[in-house]
Amino acid sequence: MEKPTKKYAMLIAAAYRLFAVHGYEKTTVDEILKESGISKGLFYHHFANKKELFLFLYLQAAKEISEKTLAIFQGERMDLLIFAKEYMKMQFSLSQETPYLFLFLKRAEGENILEIQDMMQHVLLHRHRWMMEQLDWNTLQEGVTKEQAISLVTWLAEGFTNEILEKEECFGEQTYQAFCVYLELIAKSIFVKKEHE
Repeated sequence: MEKPTKKYAMLIAAAYRLFAVHGYEKTTVDEILKESGISKGLFYHHFANKKELFLFLYLQAAKEISEKTLAIFQGERMDLLIFAKEYMKMQFSLSQETPYLFLFLKRAEGENILEIQDMMQHVLLHRHRWMMEQLDWNTLQEGVTKEQAISLVTWLAEGFTNEILEKEECFGEQTYQAFCVYLELIAKSIFVKKEHE
């Protein structure tokens, strides 16, 4: 496999930004070329068309997030609260490396592209399976199911992330700490009293 060049990296960065800001339909190959400063020839050397680039970006992002999520599970066995904190740290770190990544994903998942919907379902099913199998569920309060706990934490994480994206704020330490405050509030209703407080 050939090593990515600086121009290729510029193409990928420009595509992430333009698709994130304008969406798939409103972004043209010419705009991507203009922003990245690369030639049409180089674009078509790597991608057959705009859709192929878009699907590549989504697959690349989904793969990176899945690999980093799996890496969280490779360490010590943890409960849902600790996992949620580690997962958000990972998201914040990725957003620093690729600033438009999560806005792109949010926009891509709203596009009417069958391949994106199929990939998204696959990724979500894998993440859910990992959570059900790998997390320590012994800390749940009596009467709280795994599904309920996962749903509550997922709604919080997605809502929090969407609010940041809509406000076009940066993911950073202050944002992470704010997320943890909300997470601790939820923890009181689903986990037995422990060191989470």
